[in-house]
Amino acid sequence: MYKLEPIAANSAIVYITSPDPITATGVIQRLAAHLDRTFADQLTDYVPANRSLLLQFDSPQHCRLQALNAAISHFLDHADETPDTVSRLHEVPVLYDGEDLYPVAQQTGLSVNEIIELHSGPVYTVVAVGFLPGFAYLSGLHKSLRLPRQITPRARVPQGSLAIAEEYSGVYPQASPGGWHLLGRVPVPLVFPFTDLKPGESPNRFAVGDQVKFRAITGADYAALGGRRCE
Repeated sequence: MYKLEPIAANSAIVYITSPDPITATGVIQRLAAHLDRTFADQLTDYVPANRSLLLQFDSPQHCRLQALNAAISHFLDHADETPDTVSRLHEVPVLYDGEDLYPVAQQTGLSVNEIIELHSGPVYTVVAVGFLPGFAYLSGLHKSLRLPRQITPRARVPQGSLAIAEEYSGVYPQASPGGWHLLGRVPVPLVFPFTDLKPGESPNRFAVGDQVKFRAITGADYAALGGRRCE
């Protein structure tokens, strides 16, 4: 069910071999909390991702695979007794006017309205944050909307673009190259300046394990919420 590998003198990575990314995310969250308690004086950082957990220790002497295996095995043997971690639900407004809406309709055989309904219907789970600071990989995309990445990526995807590719949806926190299919625009920021944060707060709107629900809005709503014009 898991694989543990050293990746440096004072760090290791745990892979959870669940076929379901949302199930794996829940296990990883609870495992991270368990290991944080077990190695409280030695574990300096951990990074949850899609089906993996990176562990960083304060010294090579404290990164002991035997002790880690024992702690992970104990957690898995008692996983049913471990309470779920608290996750947040974010409602995110989106103007569905992306330039790939009609190409996606052609590829899927769906109407634009059906695409919007299928995309805004589910509650997504954040299974990883990466690629760009604050970029969340959202699992839960309807099977009818799962398409491979574009063969030729765009040199520049505008900030706030809502996109899909393969089994994921995501929103670009800032302008970037990208090969996902653009469905719309989100008018709210996903990354906050450090100068606006209180001690201990994350600059990212989303964290692994959070849930996200998209809400379709009009162009007037988008402008009222401070959305930018198309770049």
